[in-house]
Amino acid sequence: MKSKILLSAILVIALMACRNRFITPSYEEHKRDHKTIAVIPMKSTYTGKIPEEVTEEDIIMIEDAESVRFQELVMNYLVYESGVRRNDIGIGLLSTQVTNSRLEAKGISIRDAIAMDPTALADSLGVDAIVKGYVLKNRFMSDLESLKIEGAEIVLRTIANSAGVGLPIPGGMVNNLKRTYYIESGLELLDGEDGSILWKITSSRNADWQYQPEQAIANMAFQFADNFPYRNKEFKR
Repeated sequence: MKSKILLSAILVIALMACRNRFITPSYEEHKRDHKTIAVIPMKSTYTGKIPEEVTEEDIIMIEDAESVRFQELVMNYLVYESGVRRNDIGIGLLSTQVTNSRLEAKGISIRDAIAMDPTALADSLGVDAIVKGYVLKNRFMSDLESLKIEGAEIVLRTIANSAGVGLPIPGGMVNNLKRTYYIESGLELLDGEDGSILWKITSSRNADWQYQPEQAIANMAFQFADNFPYRNKEFKR
């Protein structure tokens, strides 16, 4: 009985861990027809407690730069995961430089590309599938404010431990209090012929004065590439 309960718990945990990503039946239908895919600039949203000196024009510049930066991060990790071994990614990847040059040549801006129909994008880029995505950065406070909260926590815990009592504040609550950003991101793979969703993944992170937003975003990009489909073993008969 105990073993059955343990197995059920493991299955529940496994299912919860997989909820943030899935492969659709459309992927199995289309994957063998695909030769090359493109990663387009990602939708970037910068919101929350924005510093007073940051203007709306600054936000647009930040978002556009973040769009291309995340696009390049995802592509770099996809290339890293590619190769000839069974577990490597085995699909052709159109370089971000070529992708963005083709978009520019056709008069398609970063924001236009983000909003475009994936079938039109695939036709414009000459690829079989499109990888689209987003990154949302919700700012709460500065690094200095985050550091001060952590410092206060350390002092309070030291005093509490000296008095032989526990600090009645859960560690998770402190982590939320000292976070500088909440960052959410996701990718989806879309068929270039009919626009159907083939694969999708999402993730989120909290950043603070030690764990910077750039590091969190890079870690999510690596996570996405690590779970990306088109593995060589899928095409072995």
